Amino acid sequence: MKMIKKILKLINIWYYKIFFPANLKIEGHCSKCGVCCKKIYILLGYKSIKKEEDFKRLQYNYPSYRHLEIAGKDDNGDFYFKCNLFIDNLCSKYKQRPLICRRYPTVSMFKYGGVLNDSCTYKLVPKKKFEFFLN
Repeated sequence: MKMIKKILKLINIWYYKIFFPANLKIEGHCSKCGVCCKKIYILLGYKSIKKEEDFKRLQYNYPSYRHLEIAGKDDNGDFYFKCNLFIDNLCSKYKQRPLICRRYPTVSMFKYGGVLNDSCTYKLVPKKKFEFFLN
């Protein structure tokens, strides 16, 4: 049974690496609403952070996360964070902002359950219509 679970996990990873991002793209622009700076989820490995100690360890090992602080916990017990560089609806270190901010949003974030806020002007759209894959 363990071997089957391991194989299924590998197939799942393979599927998402090969097919999921290949047919999706991000369109739109940043409207500078700041929502993405106020509720940030971080994965540690492939899991969200549920313990404050794990977050502190992450900050210790990766200085680029030291600008984040715990903002709360969601219904699943996952911590979400806010950026303390975000002041008066603007990034105070925009030109030196961390890579996580520069790359946002990424197609890969959707693989792990990430979503865009309803007010976000970015959209995730398919490159090819579903019918393409049926042929």
